[in-house]
Amino acid sequence: MSTTLEILVGTKRIRLQPDIGPTLADVLATAGFPANTRCGQRGWCRGCQVELLEGELKLKSGGVVRGPATVRACLTSLLAGQHAVVHLPERA
Repeated sequence: MSTTLEILVGTKRIRLQPDIGPTLADVLATAGFPANTRCGQRGWCRGCQVELLEGELKLKSGGVVRGPATVRACLTSLLAGQHAVVHLPERA
């Protein structure tokens, strides 16, 4: 099973099969949706918060978060073989 990410932005739904490894913030930027990472992806500012609607993401601290949840894109990454759906708020 391949890793998939669905991004909801306004009324758009974009489905990707991104590389595993970089942060969710990096994946979003590569897809053309750069998150607000004004703290340099250190997790301090909450500017890159997104809503995880479905699926699971790996936390930088080593744990796993399951949707629905609000997460910082700079502190999470995709899990191999998993499907996740994230909603990008206007301010992200």
